Amino acid sequence: METDRETQELISQFLNKQRELWLNQRNRNLTRDEIASFRNLQNKIIANPVIRKFSLAQIQAFDFCRLVAGRLSELLGTDFGTLISPPSSC
Repeated sequence: METDRETQELISQFLNKQRELWLNQRNRNLTRDEIASFRNLQNKIIANPVIRKFSLAQIQAFDFCRLVAGRLSELLGTDFGTLISPPSSC
C-alpha cells in the first residue's frame, strides 16, 4: 500500500475528509452533501484493489495467529492467550 500512489492519495483524502467532518460535526450539523461525499470516499476505499488485498492479508494473518495460538494451547495443555496477556493491575 505504501508504494501505490493512488492508494496513498485515496487514504490521505479519506483521513482529511474524516477530520474535516469531525470538526464540522462539533460546530454544527453535517449537510447531506458532506455525508454523501464521505460515503463516496468510503466506497472508493472499499473498492480499491490494493486496499482489498491488504485487508485480506490482515484477515489471513490474524486467522493464522489464532490457529497457532490454538495449537500452542493444545501442546501446553493451557490457554496460551492467558500466558501472553499482560498482568492486571486492578
